[in-house]
Amino acid sequence: MRIMTLVVVTTLISCLCGRTRAETQFTSQELAVIRSGATGPQKTLVILLQTYEPRPATAPTFEDVEAVTFGTAYSLNDWFLKVSYGKAWVEGRVVGWYLMPELLGSLREGRLAASETTVTPSDVWRRILERAAQDNVDLAAYDHVIFCDPGNSMGNSNPRGLSMSKRVSGFPFDFRGRQLSLALSLVNEYVEPVRLEGEPVPSGVLMHEFLHGVGLTHSCSAMSNAGPLGPDFRLLDYGDNYDVMGGYAQSIQPRHHLNAMQKVRLGWLTGTNESSAGFPGGVRVAGTGEFLVAPLEANASSLNPVRYLEIPLEGTRVLTIEASELRQTGARSPQACRRVR
Repeated sequence: MRIMTLVVVTTLISCLCGRTRAETQFTSQELAVIRSGATGPQKTLVILLQTYEPRPATAPTFEDVEAVTFGTAYSLNDWFLKVSYGKAWVEGRVVGWYLMPELLGSLREGRLAASETTVTPSDVWRRILERAAQDNVDLAAYDHVIFCDPGNSMGNSNPRGLSMSKRVSGFPFDFRGRQLSLALSLVNEYVEPVRLEGEPVPSGVLMHEFLHGVGLTHSCSAMSNAGPLGPDFRLLDYGDNYDVMGGYAQSIQPRHHLNAMQKVRLGWLTGTNESSAGFPGGVRVAGTGEFLVAPLEANASSLNPVRYLEIPLEGTRVLTIEASELRQTGARSPQACRRVR
């Protein structure tokens, strides 16, 4: 039985940031690069760091980090598979633990020998990568590197995490004569303190920073004191509380999907001007009508491929309307649809 719900359009102005921020922050060439790198295997190296011996009891285990990154249940890999409709997944390995005082000590000694006293974050990141290379880790095999640093041994000013996108800038690293450009993510809160069905759960911070590494910006919300599209219209950074790239990164469950425009940006949904061949995508609304929109969480095999509507407004503004269900990505429940007028 298909569940039908009448939706008031004005309640679904979830993310005008999708098209607006894409135009202001990325060129068409950069968007093409982001999309090309966001499908298929996301080859990832996780490097475990610790501040001192022994590790604190609150630090995740090697096995938990491996499970929440590459496992098949409640993992970053599982989330990517579901949210991308099978277009992307995460694979790789975990190495460490590396004791940071030893790495930083040798780094400072080298700086002093060269009559230099300043150690920059880039110096630290490069030293960690060099240490991994000494352990015969083939860094050229990976696009993403995640530093799991539960003790904040790097002294990160943001106590939760930060990242550098390979897609837009990238961290340069010379590996055996080959110049690499890596997406780096530093995550202090890697595993949630609670478990679901006995399984470790990746933190919203891990998912958020990893997606920055893929190339996404924050998911925002539209703010106006004179109606949804008033003259004082503005975007609120982190404002989309139903999206892991917005304020939703602070919550444990359910693991909600990205909004429609973020999925289009990654190539996980087809755009309204692209041939979808039945794959989930959007419809550009040219006039009045009635449309059946499946929720973003419906899988790719759903009979209805429409996941969002795009309504042209004044100038270059576009109103995006989508339907969504707040559910765990691993949960099995009836797939509802929303009727949008």
